[in-house]
Amino acid sequence: MTEFINAEETTRQEIDVLVSAIRQIDTNMESIEKTCCKIDARDTFVFIKKLTEHKLDLLTLSPSYKTIARRGTTFISLTISDQRILMHQDPKLCLYDRNMNQGKQNKWIDKELWDMCWSHGIEKFIILGVKSIFLLDEHSMSIDHVYTIKGRKWLSCTCSNQLLYASTNKWGPSIMKFTLSPTMQLIKEWKHPVSCTEDEIIYDMLHKNVDLALLVDFNLDKSLRIELRSVETLDRIWSLDFGITRVQNLVFHFFSLTHNEWVAVDYQNRRLIQITKDGKIKQTVQYQTIPRHAIVVDMKKLVVPTDSVIHL
Repeated sequence: MTEFINAEETTRQEIDVLVSAIRQIDTNMESIEKTCCKIDARDTFVFIKKLTEHKLDLLTLSPSYKTIARRGTTFISLTISDQRILMHQDPKLCLYDRNMNQGKQNKWIDKELWDMCWSHGIEKFIILGVKSIFLLDEHSMSIDHVYTIKGRKWLSCTCSNQLLYASTNKWGPSIMKFTLSPTMQLIKEWKHPVSCTEDEIIYDMLHKNVDLALLVDFNLDKSLRIELRSVETLDRIWSLDFGITRVQNLVFHFFSLTHNEWVAVDYQNRRLIQITKDGKIKQTVQYQTIPRHAIVVDMKKLVVPTDSVIHL
């Protein structure tokens, strides 16, 4: 028994050393990167320009140049592959190129659509329905049902090259970890209080390098925060309260930038909140209309849906 405990402790120490080393390599890579960005925004449009300095400026405003109307009861989620943007335009899933020209489409087959992400490992889109997980091939637009959860519903998802992380739609949710290849299989479930408390829900989640970022709502005071966790253990690295009191039952979203920074989309106060790699508010930009979500395209621009239109 003593030998087993010692072996387990040694394995955990080795994992911690490996995670620390990977995070340090990522930091070192940041220091030699030469590309940087500036975000221009006005109304519900954001445009990101390349600069010669390592700097991101949310305070320079510029008009949008393309608007697409949202049709019917369109779900707000969207994501991007290496080449194409996927979004829902009622009643279909539609692919757009990086200039928002519409391409292939296929009818969505579930009642609702809660979240979606792109897996480089299997080169397919992953889509969360109410209780089911689907894979979409961007070439054929075929939609395959691959997993159904029993007695619970889905809310958010993110993935690495070979793993999928999905959270359930309830107070005190679980975070489920799946393999993606050769088949999708559940390999781990983190329940509350490890995932979060029984009075909290995970609105959005993003995987990046060796970290998992969570956007969490605390039901008792309606407060919102972002947390950075270890993707292996869910140990908390840092936590940031936005100072927002939620007044509507609408999901908040956020997205990642280069250099391990994050941007929360605050539809309630019509702004973007940029967050540093160590969990500090860097700056915000105010909107005249209401952004509901956003994704980065080519590190040059953002696609920003509102309740009625999508701006590029």
